[in-house]
Amino acid sequence: MIYQLIILGAIAWIVQTALGYLQIKDFNTHYSELRKLGKVIVGKNKGKISSGTVVAFAIDDSGRIIKGEYMEGISVLARMKLLEGLEDLALNKINDDDLNEYSKGIKKAVKNAIKNYKLK
Repeated sequence: MIYQLIILGAIAWIVQTALGYLQIKDFNTHYSELRKLGKVIVGKNKGKISSGTVVAFAIDDSGRIIKGEYMEGISVLARMKLLEGLEDLALNKINDDDLNEYSKGIKKAVKNAIKNYKLK
């Protein structure tokens, strides 16, 4: 019985590691595509109990958003998706009204991206 639990735990760990690798690979692929469009600013919102969120924006030299993508979820199955509605806005001029239609996690991640942009 103990050996079966150990084997089951090892299999679960291997599956989680493989899915985590695929998630990181997906993020890196999307990051590289955004990088071809311009500078990339990343923001994150770590979820302790709720889902975590990562946003990535390709911006031009004046700080305007060319394209945005996000990843949101509580598992390694989350993948990058297009974040529509913020294109052509200046990243440092985004306010709460611009973020009304998005989830709480995306709002926090965008605010973190703005903070990261201002630090540069």
